[in-house]
Amino acid sequence: MIARLPKAVQESAFRAIQATGRFCMSRKQPEQLKPGYNMQIGTENQFVVGFSVHQRPGDSGCLILHLEGFKAQLGRLPEKVIADAGYGSEENYFYLDEEGIEAYVKYNTFHLEQKRRKKDRFRGTSFPYDEARDEFIRPAEKRLAYTWTEPYQTENGFHTELRVYECEDCSGCVLKPLCTRAIGSRRIRMSFRWRELRDKASSNLLSKQGMVLRLIACRKRLPRQIRVGRSTNAEPRHETSRSYGTSRNAWALGRWYCDC
Repeated sequence: MIARLPKAVQESAFRAIQATGRFCMSRKQPEQLKPGYNMQIGTENQFVVGFSVHQRPGDSGCLILHLEGFKAQLGRLPEKVIADAGYGSEENYFYLDEEGIEAYVKYNTFHLEQKRRKKDRFRGTSFPYDEARDEFIRPAEKRLAYTWTEPYQTENGFHTELRVYECEDCSGCVLKPLCTRAIGSRRIRMSFRWRELRDKASSNLLSKQGMVLRLIACRKRLPRQIRVGRSTNAEPRHETSRSYGTSRNAWALGRWYCDC
């Protein structure tokens, strides 16, 4: 245990993690940010078939690197990927689509869309799109017209474009308090590639096979597909007291903490 090490060794280990790690939220103490690493694992038939260690706190940017490492080790990619909403991004969906992998990966509003609550109609993703006029139609028949395009680049270098749509005049609209908290008019940012890939992922998740796979994943029985998940640091000091190389080697030797 790190508490039993000499003070000089503790300070050296802490300097190593500070130099190579990123500040992450602790599972046991979510109010505290500590330097650490993001451990990802892939399983098939309840066997661990690959793992990766990442110097970034978010899960979304780790999926592609994790699968590329899996491909380098086993010589192929999985036919299906199941993962939670933390991995549902345009970058990941685009990669899975290009590689011919069936994506059963949720996105952040997937469960909200299934509840069909009234306030969901004010979400930008729920607005009908008028392709002929390139406008979105929000409740009260107000239209959001195209204004400009914003280029966007992810941490992994993935490029996309966000088209910005804005309502010409929201003043006097009785539904504005339900639609937006902005002082000005309602504005949304939309990537049509993301919209298409998201709809494809939703179709997969709501299919008969998708519902079966989601049920299997919840029960932690995973036949014939890869499921990607993040590790649980039951004791944060295990990963906040090592350098990047040491942490990766320790996991390679079988120090698994997994809540997938």
